[in-house]
Amino acid sequence: MGLARKNDFDKDFVMKCCLVLCDLPVKYGVQNFTSENLAMIEARWPGIQSAIKRAVELANRFGIDRETLTSANALVPIVYWFYQRPKLKLMEGTPYSARNGSLVRSWLVMALLSNVFSGSSDTMLQAIREELKKHGDPDADFPK
Repeated sequence: MGLARKNDFDKDFVMKCCLVLCDLPVKYGVQNFTSENLAMIEARWPGIQSAIKRAVELANRFGIDRETLTSANALVPIVYWFYQRPKLKLMEGTPYSARNGSLVRSWLVMALLSNVFSGSSDTMLQAIREELKKHGDPDADFPK
């Protein structure tokens, strides 16, 4: 199934997601792609790919695509949150989906409007990943 809107993600975005989702150092550098780390990424690839797709589908549903996504890094925390919840799509008509869809949309819009990921985005992604780990329970809401 193709995505509903036009998107434009490069390999750097995908590799940044891999580093974050595998709990590796966030800084994108050759030294972080050792044989061991690449094997871990390969083993986790189906889950990583699914989380990226679900996060992009949700952003597209909010009307956010390559024309309005000013920083792809703003999607990385959402990808991480989806990775922690392999079956979640937030497209269902449940109270949980409605509540968390709203929380994710609010967070994403505020992150984009306030340019949270301009400058030291690696430091910001590291801090957000640590916060999301605290909300790793599959029933936990997306943090505010």
